[in-house]
Amino acid sequence: MPSATSTPLLGSTPQATNMDARELSLIDSPKDVKGSKQDDSTPNMVAQENLNPKLSIAPLPGRLRMYVPPTNFGAVETNSIYRSGYPTSKNFDFIKSLSIRTILTLVPEPLSEEYITFMEQNHIRHYQIHIPANKDGKINITSETMATALAVVLNRNNHPLLIHCNRGKHRTGCVTACFRKTQHVQNDAAIAEYRDYSYPKCREDDMRFIRSFDSSIVLPIAQSQGWLPTPPPEPNDGFWHLKHHTKIPTYEDVAAIKSTDEHRDQVARISVK
Repeated sequence: MPSATSTPLLGSTPQATNMDARELSLIDSPKDVKGSKQDDSTPNMVAQENLNPKLSIAPLPGRLRMYVPPTNFGAVETNSIYRSGYPTSKNFDFIKSLSIRTILTLVPEPLSEEYITFMEQNHIRHYQIHIPANKDGKINITSETMATALAVVLNRNNHPLLIHCNRGKHRTGCVTACFRKTQHVQNDAAIAEYRDYSYPKCREDDMRFIRSFDSSIVLPIAQSQGWLPTPPPEPNDGFWHLKHHTKIPTYEDVAAIKSTDEHRDQVARISVK
């Protein structure tokens, strides 16, 4: 018999600590349990079950399901514009919970069938506008390409909207910073927000582009959608332009800002799902 002052087993309960050596041996040797004449075998059965935990867990009901946001997720405008890295299947429930109406993809690679199916099943409109990377000392984003992306972002009928690239850092950061400039946010503040999401891999070429971007190129769209001087206080219900008697700008309007064959081709490649 162990003494009353012996050290308890790790994780033991008072009942387990007070079990005599014979009871412990019954747990360690299951074949002895069968031949035991003890009537009180419940503690042994419980202990034996604890030594063999279940290897599977029943799925959670929908109301208890864990939502996983995409990498680098953040709200640009609450309940209206969001940003993130490339969504994967584990993020779909989270995106659905936001009632996203439109997704803007900034990288040119083809979408997976899984991603396309998710958007179709949830009636999500999709635009794919290639925003090239600024790196190696070269600025590759043109003002016209940025204006095309901003036309999607500024259109309130697209909200709630999710903007994403691969990591949600550089291309998404440039679009978000240029959107801020349409709100008359100063360069330093717009770049500070870019840094928040891209640190520690901030790109000087991105920041040079943000500083040089002239937001007046999308001024007519920003004005028609009520972004100046600040967004209107009422929530977007999909009929904002009707209530305010404004015309929704078309992508031809954006292309007309600087009518070039290259830019018109870019507009034509916008993918609407």
